[in-house]
Amino acid sequence: NAFASDVTIDLTLSGTATVTVIAQDDGGIANGGGDTTTNTFTITVVAINEAPIFSFRNIPGTDGVPKWTNIVTSLGGNTRGEKTVVDGSGNVIVAGEYNDGQSTALIVIKYATDGTELWRQTYTDNRGGVQSLVNLALDSAGNIYALGYVDFGEGGSNELLKFAAADGSLAWSASPALSASAIAVDASDNAIVVGQAYDSNTRYNSYATLKYDRTGSNVWTTLTAFDAIGADTAKSVSTDAQGNV
Repeated sequence: NAFASDVTIDLTLSGTATVTVIAQDDGGIANGGGDTTTNTFTITVVAINEAPIFSFRNIPGTDGVPKWTNIVTSLGGNTRGEKTVVDGSGNVIVAGEYNDGQSTALIVIKYATDGTELWRQTYTDNRGGVQSLVNLALDSAGNIYALGYVDFGEGGSNELLKFAAADGSLAWSASPALSASAIAVDASDNAIVVGQAYDSNTRYNSYATLKYDRTGSNVWTTLTAFDAIGADTAKSVSTDAQGNV
């Protein structure tokens, strides 16, 4: 017989425990048979010295001596920094994700030129998947575009988020219909997302390019196939002064 029980895991605990499991079926013990088996095993949880963190430094180009260092403490689980960008005023934006074992979220933090934290925002996708950051970009006003991915175990989807420069509030979110690899923002503050998507004409994945305007509307989508047979994917993207990709 199978059984299940809800378990709450305390990430701060450590130590060793001996567990004995006794399983019994309902077939009886006729003809010398047995209906019970016992198994004993030991579980050891090793304590960590500190909660998971990530850190980064501002190192001037003049002498290489760190100007300041910031350590981002855990938000109740494993916190990981993935990307940093610097806006036109010298402010630093760092982004990544955290996982507390039960839920995940993207995290975006903005620091002033002296290392002072200006704001911190998190974004949680409510569909139950595991979130991760793919890439990061800024527009001309310093607004942040975060390209993320949500893994549902058997597939996933991308998400494009725009955070306001002033306070990090979420301006809008979109779900690009492709497997995204990179993002760029053109001179008119349109977001260009590239990667790969299924092409019904070739029956393979082709280069996929999506353009979003500053309000989050999808302006256009293109699929471009290479001459050879096989799957294609775009790994990076940039734009010129006229907005050509």
